[in-house]
Amino acid sequence: MHNTHGWDFTEANYLGKTLSDHNPLEVVLTLGKVPTLIPTWRMQPTLLEDAALRDTLGAATDSYFAKNEGTASTPFVEWGVFKVVIQRVSIATTTGARHIVLQELNCMEPRLGQLESEASHEIRNLQDTSITHAELRALTSHCS
Repeated sequence: MHNTHGWDFTEANYLGKTLSDHNPLEVVLTLGKVPTLIPTWRMQPTLLEDAALRDTLGAATDSYFAKNEGTASTPFVEWGVFKVVIQRVSIATTTGARHIVLQELNCMEPRLGQLESEASHEIRNLQDTSITHAELRALTSHCS
């Protein structure tokens, strides 16, 4: 008999009353493919060092409890839903912050290229100047 739990009922044997005064049964189950568990999300405590994220989480907490207090069937369910809210707000906020940083870095790339080009030009100018100084020293040493 196949079921949705991932195992099959293969065999059942009546063992008789030799082991006990009850009627024991031996049941053989065959495990199928065990489903992969969803990874557990854990908040990084270092994220709470960001004041903006703390404010956002505080506002989400106040909003959640103002809208949902007493609506859950059990405290366990309420706690589970609250953790999901905190998870989603944290991920959305940190992903948004990461996106902003990436945008800023992308904006800095052209400026970095420009500065590198200017630095390269200045280095060539310094090299040209040092060659000129060397030539000038050589000429002055010949003249004296």
